[in-house]
Amino acid sequence: MQLRRGGIAREITATILHKLRVSEKLNAEAVCTTWRSVCEDPGLWRSIDMDFTEVGKCCPAVDRSQGQLNDLKIRYFGTDEMLLYISQRSGRLRSLHLESCYNITDEGLIEAVKNLPLLEELHIYYNLFRVETIETVGRICLNLKSFRFNRRFRRPCQFRECDFEAWAIARNMPELRHLEIRGSDLTDQGLLYILYGCSKLESLDLRLCRSIEFGGDLRRLYHVIDMASFSSGCSASFSSCSSASCGNDDEFFID
Repeated sequence: MQLRRGGIAREITATILHKLRVSEKLNAEAVCTTWRSVCEDPGLWRSIDMDFTEVGKCCPAVDRSQGQLNDLKIRYFGTDEMLLYISQRSGRLRSLHLESCYNITDEGLIEAVKNLPLLEELHIYYNLFRVETIETVGRICLNLKSFRFNRRFRRPCQFRECDFEAWAIARNMPELRHLEIRGSDLTDQGLLYILYGCSKLESLDLRLCRSIEFGGDLRRLYHVIDMASFSSGCSASFSSCSSASCGNDDEFFID
């Protein structure tokens, strides 16, 4: 009975500690021997979510995972060296979320994903990586199922750069199930690239992409979009509002 009570107490403690911030987890091990034991369990560190206030705790937290890290979210901090350090110790990582990590370069991202063969989700917010980087990441991460590439503000794309991004995604990420590109000057042509190249998509989020006009081939495809362009699991329907008339964030969502 005593052993069973001890096991229950440990489970409850682990549940509580899972809800804490990384810095709080690192401090919690000083409370008692039970908490210390739970904090030393790599399972407690399989998911790490941090912002710039905990930058000094990132690498120690990754070390605690002992290679079992599955999900990493970092916001407003990070360097090439740090991301490489993490990737070299996290070969099981399946989800990587980078938000406003302005000091992570194209080269740094590429070098890091080379160490992440199981990566299925790559979500990038407010970082501007080159088209060539998207291509390279797609060729390296063969298991990628979810890709988000969002900008804080729309910016003009010279020489249809945004359509080149769509081409890079379509050519190099054919296994995608979920794609989100917000705030892009993507045109009808770029959307066509995606629809034909990513035929397994189950959801497509193009909010704030106001250069899409649904003309020509795209308008014709609109009427058969439930068919060959998507897997059977995708119920595809565009918002009825046009790029010219919509002013909210709810336009152009397929789910």
